[in-house]
Amino acid sequence: MEEAAGVLSTMGLRLSPEKTLINHIDEGLDFLGWHIQRHRKRGTNKYYVYTYPSRKALVAVMGKFKTQCRKTGTDLPFDTLLINLNRMLRGWCAYFRPGVSSATFRYLASYVWGRVIWWLRRKHPRMNWKDLRRRFCGGRWWPASEERELFNPAKVGTTRYRYRISHPLPMAERGAAGAPSLGRAADPRRVGDGRIERALRPAGAHVQPAQPPAWPGSPRSAPTPRCCWTRSATGSATRDRSRRRRCADCCSSTS
Repeated sequence: MEEAAGVLSTMGLRLSPEKTLINHIDEGLDFLGWHIQRHRKRGTNKYYVYTYPSRKALVAVMGKFKTQCRKTGTDLPFDTLLINLNRMLRGWCAYFRPGVSSATFRYLASYVWGRVIWWLRRKHPRMNWKDLRRRFCGGRWWPASEERELFNPAKVGTTRYRYRISHPLPMAERGAAGAPSLGRAADPRRVGDGRIERALRPAGAHVQPAQPPAWPGSPRSAPTPRCCWTRSATGSATRDRSRRRRCADCCSSTS
């Protein structure tokens, strides 16, 4: 900690001992609402660093939902409660979406459902459960009004495995005039089929296609013409035996 304080002092910054924690990654730490900890992946012997919504952040948002349900009077319409809760749910789920948050979202959905049902039972104390579901859940189990539905955090998908492909051109040349646009060629699944090479090729340039490998058993001195080859689904060149074709450019006889 003294070394870090010495480095920060040269930049005019000061290290706060109250807000500084030096901990092992296996024990984990909380940072900006996230709990960062290294675990062993289930079923393997490999260890990975996972980011979860911290318990403190979950307790805080649950307290906000509880306060909102208590603050919203039963004399107000049901849509008023749904609007306020949906705003908080969408914002909280959007922040914690890029992480290991599926189990937390399901737990939060169960908690919000209980708070909303508690508010409806308090608003209509003499209504039985069957009539309550028919009127405020559409005959189902999830609360909804005629205009909107309660936001369901359990249906929010996580996006923690995103591929980030760097642009092959420098930043200074990326927006220059004449710079080729890669478009969909930056997809890593399309790197092997030559689309990036074609995108970076100057206009009007012609590249001689590579000769496919000779058929096993055939002499190297007389390679098989390219028109007699076909490309399989895996990308390997194989001889076309399914049909017989004639090519006037490179073949004088039927292959």
